Amino acid sequence: MKKLTSFVFIVLLAIASCTNEENLSLTANPEPMQNRSAFGIDGLNRNYLSDIALLADGISGINGISWDDIEPNPPQNGVHDYRLTSEMIELNSALQSNSRKLQLNFRLSSNWAIQRDPNQPVTNPEDGSREGGILGVNPTHENDLVAVIEHILSNLNIEVLQIGSEAENEWLDASAYVHALAIIYQTAKRIQPDITIMIFGFNPANYFTHPDRFNTQLITNKLNFVTKVLELGAPYFDVFSFHASRELEAIEPTVTWIKEQMQSYGYTKPVWVDDMYSAPWLDPVYGSQNDRELYNQLISEEPQAIAMFDSLQAGYMIKKLTVGFACGIEKIFVSTDVDFEAYYIPNWRYVGLLKSSGQRKPAYYNLKLLIDKTSGFERVNSIGNGLFEFKFFNNNSIYVYWSEGNSTDVLTALQANSYTIHQFAYHINEAPNSSVVTSLENINFDSNPVLIELNE
Repeated sequence: MKKLTSFVFIVLLAIASCTNEENLSLTANPEPMQNRSAFGIDGLNRNYLSDIALLADGISGINGISWDDIEPNPPQNGVHDYRLTSEMIELNSALQSNSRKLQLNFRLSSNWAIQRDPNQPVTNPEDGSREGGILGVNPTHENDLVAVIEHILSNLNIEVLQIGSEAENEWLDASAYVHALAIIYQTAKRIQPDITIMIFGFNPANYFTHPDRFNTQLITNKLNFVTKVLELGAPYFDVFSFHASRELEAIEPTVTWIKEQMQSYGYTKPVWVDDMYSAPWLDPVYGSQNDRELYNQLISEEPQAIAMFDSLQAGYMIKKLTVGFACGIEKIFVSTDVDFEAYYIPNWRYVGLLKSSGQRKPAYYNLKLLIDKTSGFERVNSIGNGLFEFKFFNNNSIYVYWSEGNSTDVLTALQANSYTIHQFAYHINEAPNSSVVTSLENINFDSNPVLIELNE
């Protein structure tokens, strides 16, 4: 499930006749990895933007932005009443002042321009309520969608435009989603040719690791939706995104499935994660007894439980990022910037890098260390038994390691005169620390990840 921010924005659609399809391609030409960050932050709270900017990931994502937020009423006599407020424009300027780019997620929700079927309810990702599934854009309002996307792109500097969050959960018809996607893509590219269009926000949860926990027909419909969009939507996106919203073990089979589907339809486009839930997933039904107890304690807002969750998040986030990059994901947005204590899913309330007071959590410092040390990496190689290599274009490497309960013999492959071991932080008011050793033998590594640099 996708957490939504409290800021209101939107992104809108355009008609399909704006661009010649023959000029579009199944192959993306993304910026070379050495010239862009593989990291992003999901969430944008103006009060703490300067704190997030210090992470140097370079881009903030705003989610849950609907058409209703910008244009709650239909135009009258051809005159649009847009609500792109000065606060929104000021926030956009603040991003630029902090050398940050904007990823804007447009949720196709409008009480006058989007057709829904009340007899086929879906879950609203904002608050968990039920509403009619989306049938498509009302054909009489497609020109209005052209106008509003032009309005948005004329006033906001958007680097990445995402079309929907968990589209497979909200849309009833893949072809209608593709039609809307084509409208958005062609209008956006006409206005801003270098904008990146990202689709789906596909959320299979942990289906690929625990298919027995899902309604077979329901998950089949979701997977079929994705493959149908790939079949029909060939030219109309640059990046396929999904939500890494459950255990890290679910990442690899999910990426494998996505890449297999794209390959079968001839795509060579990047896979990103627009929403990486950054803590262990506490399942109140299938989780361990300890997980269920912690889940209930978070509901009760018990300080000791929150502190424990903060500590667990600090290491788990590093593992998920590392595994994700090793699976070939090119960019990951970490969720989220600030704790979201009002959210209806207890797990999600405490996955901020900052507390709602603005206090920096261990995960904040750990992410900064990881970005500082791995910025501009080419790829991540999984060596095995918890050892991963971040490989750089100049052939240098830095390693992330955690013990998986096996022998540490895998570390014998790391030969150097000395080693700098960076220990991540796990408690409030604690920062990562580093030490130099001449040997990795007899060091008590545990399940918490560390960074290892080889010194000549």
